[in-house]
Amino acid sequence: MSSSDTAIVARSLIFNALFYVNITIRMIVALPTILLPYSFLHGVLRRYASSTLWFLRVVCGTKVEWRGREKLPAGPCIVACKHQSLWETFALFMLLPDPTYVLKRELMWLPLFGWLATKARMIPIDRGSHTKALASMTAALAARGSDAALAATRQLALIVRRQAEVLALADVFLALTVVFLGCVGLAALMRRPVAAGAGGGGH
Repeated sequence: MSSSDTAIVARSLIFNALFYVNITIRMIVALPTILLPYSFLHGVLRRYASSTLWFLRVVCGTKVEWRGREKLPAGPCIVACKHQSLWETFALFMLLPDPTYVLKRELMWLPLFGWLATKARMIPIDRGSHTKALASMTAALAARGSDAALAATRQLALIVRRQAEVLALADVFLALTVVFLGCVGLAALMRRPVAAGAGGGGH
């Protein structure tokens, strides 16, 4: 392992340690907000997001640049993230005014995290129920009010993908049919006899 690889591993370990220490302390500090108006918890969440992004910049040298913020609608919207890491689970608190996350319901059973997620009005879904999960998510979002934005992670993508699978199969079948008919037509043209003297010019 080169010295640069060792430095990357060391930075990653330090960041992960700071991340989990930070989130644990923030959850403990936020416990009293369960009995307070939501704005208190929202303030803790934004400070947690800000501090985590600071760790990411200082420890890992990774800077966040927001592009296209002016394209975000003024009202509610759906932000569908490509959920490959924990990054958007905290970073979107610095981008959106008051995001609501869609998450698997099992996370709500965790001590501290589940209690605070319930207070923060996050939307748990059963990923195995597919269509019902989409309906329950829509109902829960409507209950949040008009000022709520939805940050949908992999769970929403999975639901949408399930609904699109039938359409995708139909598209594949249609494409194969077109290719098959095209091949049949081409073969028929290749077998067609050419009339003697066709194309020749007499003088």
